[in-house]
Amino acid sequence: EKLTITITDIESDQGNIIVQYFNADGADKFPMRGAFGSSTYPASVGSVTFDVALDSGVYALSAYHDKNENKKFDMFLVMPREPYGFSNDAPSTIGPPKFDDAKFTIEQGVDKAISFKIRQPYPPFNTNKKRRLNRLFSYSVKRMLSLRNREKP
Repeated sequence: EKLTITITDIESDQGNIIVQYFNADGADKFPMRGAFGSSTYPASVGSVTFDVALDSGVYALSAYHDKNENKKFDMFLVMPREPYGFSNDAPSTIGPPKFDDAKFTIEQGVDKAISFKIRQPYPPFNTNKKRRLNRLFSYSVKRMLSLRNREKP
């Protein structure tokens, strides 16, 4: 069966959109591991639409905007650093969504079309904020070292 996928809210044509396909066999590992396949498409401002052939069954999709083209979903600790999204626009407020929130069904002999958004990582990685944090950290370390090196009376 043919699945037409539209991914929207793409803010840049830099890099690629990488889509991963999951079925019920990989449901417990969704969306970090367990994909049975993936596709790569050039990013385009606005949206990207493409077709894939899938057998009838239950599926879920994850996608991310690989701006730096390293073919990895970049994270800082547990926070995403690249835009991402899931089928059904499954919510990911604290941690990734569950397979059940992103799943959809393809029926035998019936073509299907789905659409979902790419979300910007939250909070956006801000260079000014990074500089402020580095200054604060640097000041804290210097202060701690100065207190430690003080001679005791």
